[in-house]
Amino acid sequence: MNEDEVHPARIRRISGGLEFEWRDGHLSSYQNGYLRRRCPCAGCREAEPKVVEADDPLKLLDDEPIELEDVSLVGNYAVSFRWNDGHSTGIYSFRLLRAICPCSQCGRSGLEKGAEDDGEIGQV
Repeated sequence: MNEDEVHPARIRRISGGLEFEWRDGHLSSYQNGYLRRRCPCAGCREAEPKVVEADDPLKLLDDEPIELEDVSLVGNYAVSFRWNDGHSTGIYSFRLLRAICPCSQCGRSGLEKGAEDDGEIGQV
């Protein structure tokens, strides 16, 4: 991957997740559950986290859908997330995020088309 492929120009919240606009023009949209299940921290790599999606028909009444509470830049190479399940130790490098891009062009399933824009987090 070249440098433009692994550095976002902009990160913004969209309905149910985040959208990364990469410097090479590629757009990656990630659902909250998709990101939470791929947390790169040591604890989550040992045991996959339990993630409840908003539209999960089998969720228990006391289970809340996974929501992103905060996003922070980590230097100029990564972001970290704070989730409503209390987890916040994963550091998602931009290289990892680009590698797990869920778009059809990259071959994974991402956010449905038409997701609402909930506001820009910032330019990088």
